[in-house]
Amino acid sequence: MLTKACWDAECELMREHFPEFEPFVKPDEERHGFHGKIIGPRTGTTYNVTIVETKAGVCPQEPPLI
Repeated sequence: MLTKACWDAECELMREHFPEFEPFVKPDEERHGFHGKIIGPRTGTTYNVTIVETKAGVCPQEPPLI
């Protein structure tokens, strides 16, 4: 199960490395993750990215879906 300490640690890591990403929680769907935009360094294309941990019980045993 995703503990508050685990979620807080994930949020802190994302703030450090990807400050433009925002966390989200959808308890009714048992989903949580982060979404944001990344600009391609060579093309300048903006990509909408969502990183989702689909089940609260799998953190951190399985990598998130991207």
